[in-house]
Amino acid sequence: MRTHKIVFTLLFACITVFAAIAQKNKTLVPFKKGNMWGFTDTGKNFVIEPQYQDAHFFSEGLAAVNLNGKWGYINSAGATVIPFEYDAVDDFFEKTACVLKDRLCGYINPKGKPIAPFAYDEAGRMKNGLAYVRIRYYYGFVNAKGKEVVPLRYNAVEEFNGAVACVEKQGRWRVLDKNGKVLGDTVYESYVSFSEGFAAVKKNGKYGYINSKGKQVVYAEYDFAGPFSQGLACVGIDTLGQRLYGFINSAGKRVIDFQFGNAKPFSEGLAPVMLSGQWGFINTKGEVVIPCKYREVWSFSEGLARVNNGIVFGFINQKADTIVDFKYTYAIDYKNGVASFRNADNKWGAVDKSGREVITPQYENVLDYSTGNYAKAFRRGIFLGYVDTKGNQFYTE
Repeated sequence: MRTHKIVFTLLFACITVFAAIAQKNKTLVPFKKGNMWGFTDTGKNFVIEPQYQDAHFFSEGLAAVNLNGKWGYINSAGATVIPFEYDAVDDFFEKTACVLKDRLCGYINPKGKPIAPFAYDEAGRMKNGLAYVRIRYYYGFVNAKGKEVVPLRYNAVEEFNGAVACVEKQGRWRVLDKNGKVLGDTVYESYVSFSEGFAAVKKNGKYGYINSKGKQVVYAEYDFAGPFSQGLACVGIDTLGQRLYGFINSAGKRVIDFQFGNAKPFSEGLAPVMLSGQWGFINTKGEVVIPCKYREVWSFSEGLARVNNGIVFGFINQKADTIVDFKYTYAIDYKNGVASFRNADNKWGAVDKSGREVITPQYENVLDYSTGNYAKAFRRGIFLGYVDTKGNQFYTE
């Protein structure tokens, strides 16, 4: 009998642990019921009852919620983990969150303990162990312990991309490492953000490229320079009163000759290019594989490309087959299996990759699924709540 009791106790304990793990791993979605927010599972069953004035998605196990005008954080069981004492908050990333209190920004850890003083007029999200901060007109960086590792002396900064960041002081850009050391001895007039380990920089009116150590690896000789994508970068030169575009590799070697009236980065093996005022696509050998016959085209995303025929928008595949009919006044690229479109009545909906409208046009805003399966939806200027990629509405009006 005692053995049975022990077995039952252990079994009950295991069930409890597994239930807790399942709850922790369950996707919880902010759900707006009337004017109050709670959380449901993906089937729209309430897990945390509506009781908040606002709510964010869970990030790193915690969700920011607003109660009586102040922000705090809860866990997936609905328990308050960080008290409601902040005027504005960001989600947790890299175990830190930027919060606003008494008009000043600071950082806290998942237990609510401050890790940086509330001293900043502006503060960014922690990325690669560092976040930008600003006091009055000057920017610098703090690390995850709240230490200012890059002094606040720059007029503008970009987030760290890996181990380096570009910063601007008195109209000139430099490259820093994570210790605030200036890499290289050259300053630049402007730059294009790092991509695939390289950044385009402007010197004496011409563009070249530097690597992540701040070393110039492509001589500054171009009148235009785009980001590297799939090992190639689009560059342009001005000649005989017009600009022609081609592509180079990371060694600076010309791979595709300057012959296009315009061009965009490679994606999924193809790049949009313009010839004689019309757009089509080339492959990495420079061969035109989709004829230049469209008013404009955009890079391929999830196997389909957005194109404009001069009147309306549709989508084609890499064989130039029309997958989504040309009937929309505007559209954005596919993300997470759907593309948002606008119809002739100026209403937004979404279409899947078969061309089926999974969300009927009814909203006033672009349905942006670039960060996940849920998009914000607005009507008559009011934030209704979230809509998933299948059209399920996580709100009641």
